[in-house]
Parts: sequence; structure tokens; C-alpha cells
Amino acid sequence: MHETSVYVRFCETDAFGHTNNTSYFYYFEESRMKFFHEVMQLEDATEVGMVVARLTCDYIHQTYANDTLIARTSVEKLGTKSLTLRQEVLRNTDREIVATGQCTLVCFDNKTQSSIAIPDIVRERLQAHLIQPQT
Repeated sequence: MHETSVYVRFCETDAFGHTNNTSYFYYFEESRMKFFHEVMQLEDATEVGMVVARLTCDYIHQTYANDTLIARTSVEKLGTKSLTLRQEVLRNTDREIVATGQCTLVCFDNKTQSSIAIPDIVRERLQAHLIQPQT
């Protein structure tokens, strides 16, 4: 899985001092964007558009301001026009998973405003990060 370090800022917490539930979607997004930038290494980011079709988060443990977390991203499923990413957030101190999520993205052509097949070069790079189904 591709990993990104995340620092929980005070403004990302709620009235009870916990990391706010919405903050995890930002952590997922940061991890997702870095995954595509570092792993895909496309010459031109506009070659392939990906739009989020679905995003979920399951909260497992609490985190707090000043915690350092690790956000991880990998490819769970690769279809013809879409893919599903598995995303996790872990505490850096003990590597315990604190939240999990899935993000379904659709390959999209901005000119035609329609979904398109994932280009072969992109598919090859994504397949290298495809995780095996968990049993």
C-alpha cells in the first residue's frame, strides 16, 4: 500500500477533542492524490480524469490533535471504466488501524462529459498496486 504521513491539526478536531469524522475524508483525499501523483507518474495529469463516484469511511478508534497518522491507499478492484481504492488510516505510534474506507473512481473525459475506458498505460500501473482479496 502507498503510505502518506498526516498530522492532526487542532482545527480538525471536534468539541470533544476527537478528530472530527469529516477530517478522515481529507486524509483519504491526500493519500489518494499522492498515490496518483507518485505511483501513476503521468506526463500530463489531464490525460486521464478520475471522478469520485462513491466514498465511504468506517471509524474504528479515536484520534486526537497532534497525533501523527499514516494514510494508506491501494487498488482493491479494477474494472473497465472504474476502480475501487482501499484506504486506511493508522496511528503512527502503534500502526493500529483507526479508520478504513473505499473510494470508487470513474475514468472520465471532460470534453465529452462521459465515462471512458481506463487507458492501458494507466491500467498497467494500477494493476501493479492491486491487492489480493482478503479472506
